[in-house]
Order: sequence, then structure tokens, then C-alpha cells
Amino acid sequence: MVIVSTPLSRWLTRCGGLLLAGLVLMLGAAGAEAATQKVERKISVGGMERSYIAYVPDSARSAAEVPVLFAFHPGFGSADAFSGQINIHRAPGADSFIVVYPEGFRRSWNSGDCCGPAMRRGIDDISFVKAMLEDLRRFGNISPNRNFATGFSNGFAFSQHLACNLPDSFAAIAGGGGVKDTSKQCANPKPISVMVMHGLIDEHSPFDGGQSKIERAGFRVSVQTVETFWQRQNRCSGTRTTSNLDGVSCTTHTGCTGGTEVVICPVPEMGHWWPGHEGSRAGERALGPSRGDLNGSAAVVRFFRSHF
Repeated sequence: MVIVSTPLSRWLTRCGGLLLAGLVLMLGAAGAEAATQKVERKISVGGMERSYIAYVPDSARSAAEVPVLFAFHPGFGSADAFSGQINIHRAPGADSFIVVYPEGFRRSWNSGDCCGPAMRRGIDDISFVKAMLEDLRRFGNISPNRNFATGFSNGFAFSQHLACNLPDSFAAIAGGGGVKDTSKQCANPKPISVMVMHGLIDEHSPFDGGQSKIERAGFRVSVQTVETFWQRQNRCSGTRTTSNLDGVSCTTHTGCTGGTEVVICPVPEMGHWWPGHEGSRAGERALGPSRGDLNGSAAVVRFFRSHF
């Protein structure tokens, strides 16, 4: 195993290419500089070499317990590109976590029903997450049950898959651009907080469900399918309007088991984008309009911190 550390001040912002699930984004999220180290790790999982990038705050070693925030890239993305695109490790409050950007198998994640090489090869990405949690113990006392997962497109679909298949390790998930029918594939469901930020005019993963613009991606379920599953699973009793994502009216299901909540943020005038990126003309032709006036990374960190 190899470890390489560099100061956070040397982080690089890089643009990725078009992603299978449709992502070309760059988010210049501003955040307070913190004493943090960038770490690159390679680990063996089931006889296969896997890798991840982590941003480890200096406070991690002395903390009684430190949560991990996983950020899963979209299809055809990469850990390095996604870290530079959403910069969630630089969002205000992110230094409360070890922020991890894992590398998918041939730029994809096996979310059970999607997508690419990881699904076709039956890659055990759940075991990869377990192995990362164990490997991260060298940096601090990793929380046994208060960890978090976010992602975009294929990466968010995998986050939902993770919530169903490794529920005892996670307190909340958040993201957008990718949904799945958890009602048919949730192996061991338990209450967990969920936030969805999804473009209302996303043609790659239509908000109301339907055929993806990418033909081979097939029929996608609606965001409401995800909302209904977790609302029922968490036994939520109330609903109110909130603004978890500043500038967007969100529906929040409250009164849920164990203090969990389900937040749905339909983003008007946005296609297949992470909220916060100002897309290029070429990008918007491929993915629909972007919303550079939003800050999805800050919203995700605030949501996760509210569920420590």
C-alpha cells in the first residue's frame, strides 16, 4: 500500500470530460482553510487493487470519534476529477469529517441495477467501502455508525445502494442526478436521512422518471419513488417546506424515526448537473441548463452536520 500526502494549499482544480451519466462540472466552493492533509491510498479488496483520495483534518487523530464523508463520482468520472469539481472538502464545516473520494472500477459503480463495467463485472463495491472504513482507522477513531455518503448520477445511485446494504455504518446520504428503485433492492433497510437535489429538466435521469437520454441507461424511476420509499421506511409523520439548498424550495418530511428526515429539492431550470456549476455552452447542450448560483456542496455538508 502506498501513501502520499501534500498540504491542502496545493490542491488542484481540474475539469473532467463528459461523464456517462452526464457530468461536466466545476464548482469553486469557497471555504475556510483548515489544517488538512491530502492523502492518496491504494488498498487490496478481493484480490483487486482499489484506490481513494482523502482529505484528513489534523484534528482527526485527537477526536474521540471522526465521521467519514464519502463522495462518489459519476459514471465516466474519477476521484481526482470529482474532488476538483465539487470541492466538498473545502465547504464550510467539512473539516469535521475525513472527506474521501473513492475511485470506481473503470470509472463506474455497481449500484445493483446500474451501471457500466462495475455492474457488468459484478464488482463488490460494498466491500470496497468496508475496506476503506477499516483502512481509514490509521488516521483516527472512525465513527462506527455516523458516516455519510454523497455522489452524483451513478455515484448517487450507489450512495442509495450503500444506505440499503451497509445501513449500520451510515447516518445520512445526499446527492442528485441518479435514482434507483430501492423498494426492490434494499437488502436491509433501516431509517436513514436522505436529501435529493435533482434538476427538474434533467433528461439523463428524468425527475418524473422515464427513458434516459442515454439509451443504454434505460428507464429511470422518478425522484418521487425514492422519496416515497424513504418517507415510509423512516415512518415520517409530518411535512414542511424548507430551504436546505439556498434559493430552492425543498419538501422536508419530519417526525421520522430516530430523528431522521427526508428532504427533496426539485431544482428549477437545471438539467443533469451538480448544483453550483456554471456550465459551458457545450456542456449545457449535452446536459441541459446549469445553476451556477447554487452551492450544492455547502448544502450537503450542512445537512450531514445536522445529523451527527
